Amino acid sequence: MLFEDELAAVRATPPAQAHAEIAGALAGRPSVTGPVRDLLLGPHVVERLADAYEALWTEILSHEWPRLRAILQRDVAQRAGRLAAYG
Repeated sequence: MLFEDELAAVRATPPAQAHAEIAGALAGRPSVTGPVRDLLLGPHVVERLADAYEALWTEILSHEWPRLRAILQRDVAQRAGRLAAYG
């Protein structure tokens, strides 16, 4: 899946679903209060998280992605080789 497709899927998330998933992720943890709570339970949480995800990709990961992808591919190949050789 391309990053653009992933980002579109995030942006298409209904706020109610995002709120439910956030509540589940925070269950059993110390209470979140103040501005963080307002952000996470606010009506624009999906838009803000998608914008942050896009900025993270654009400013940090996209520049390093070819190198990171090569590392991941080598790791998968090595693990597959071990599995094939040793079960």
